[in-house]
Amino acid sequence: MNRNKIVLCLTLIAICLLTFIPTLSEVLHTRQERMWKVATKQILEQAENCYYDGVCKDKEITLQTLQEKGYYDSLIVNPKTKTYFDLSLVIVYEDYHAHFKE
Repeated sequence: MNRNKIVLCLTLIAICLLTFIPTLSEVLHTRQERMWKVATKQILEQAENCYYDGVCKDKEITLQTLQEKGYYDSLIVNPKTKTYFDLSLVIVYEDYHAHFKE
C-alpha cells in the first residue's frame, strides 16, 4: 500500500511538471516578444514624431540623434538581451513610415 502511494505521488508530480514547464516557457517567450515589440515600436514612433515635427531632415537617423534632439531622456533597454539599444542603430524614414535599417 505504501509503495502504491509513492508511485501515485510521483506520477502526479510528473504529470504536473509535464504540463507546467512547457506552459511557463511559452508564457515567458510570449512576454519577451511583446516587450520587444513595445520597445521597437516606441523607438519607431519617436523617429516618426521627429520627422513630423520637422526636426529630423535626413532620411536616415540614429538613435543617438533622437536622444540628442530630446526625443529620449534615457537609454532604452533591449528586452531580448537585457542591455541598452546601441545608439548607432539606424532608423530609415521613407514613404511616411519609419523602420530599422537592415
